[in-house]
Amino acid sequence: MYVVVQPGCFVHPAAPVLWFEGDADETVQSQLLDAFTLGDMRSFDQDPRFGLSVLSEIASRALSPAVNDPGTAIDILGRGVRLLSAWVDHCEPQPDEVRYPQVWLVTLALDDLFDDLFGPIARDGAARIDVQLRLLKSLQALAAQDERFVAPARRLAHEARSLADQLMPLAVDRERLGAEVERLEAGQDVDRVVDRDPERDARDHAVEGVEGDPQVAHDAQERRDRRHVGDRRDQPQPERAEEHAQHDRDQH
Repeated sequence: MYVVVQPGCFVHPAAPVLWFEGDADETVQSQLLDAFTLGDMRSFDQDPRFGLSVLSEIASRALSPAVNDPGTAIDILGRGVRLLSAWVDHCEPQPDEVRYPQVWLVTLALDDLFDDLFGPIARDGAARIDVQLRLLKSLQALAAQDERFVAPARRLAHEARSLADQLMPLAVDRERLGAEVERLEAGQDVDRVVDRDPERDARDHAVEGVEGDPQVAHDAQERRDRRHVGDRRDQPQPERAEEHAQHDRDQH
């Protein structure tokens, strides 16, 4: 028997879900069809691709002009890296003894997982340097963990670069993106993706990506100045310390 669909696949009356060799009466055919569950909605129980698709949909909505929340998309990329990393850790080799040798299934392809998760983000975030840089760093991190990730990561990186070349407005951003793609192609070591503040990362990367905008640069400098002023206020000031010491001596 050959099961030609995966959990979550779209089927219709003219699409076969199973092929089998040999003769089977109506009773056997009914028993085989009862082994499949059809529904109007996909579920997370046996459909891992559905979970990745839902994550990418959240990122796509966040990148829409109406929402304009790149921090959420960046956070989704980090979650995707953690999920795929765990998938590799729990991917067991094929056992020597197959329990059902007469049943053949369609394998879960890594290319499909990468397309479900990273493809929509690469498309909807093609014009944003902050999202594209995090996307490439996520692909680099996966490629550095396991050689099975290398081919799909490189393919998605080239697709993301092609989209960015058409939609990203600044040439300097396109050059930065191209450099990251070349790093992935060369197989250079990359830093592991760590949890950070996605909103702060988005602001910082956005400032880096629009250095030609005087107003954005001015606002960024004001934020840095406020942080520096706050740091100085937290530190003890020598002049004030001497004044307090002199006041204590006068009281005694």
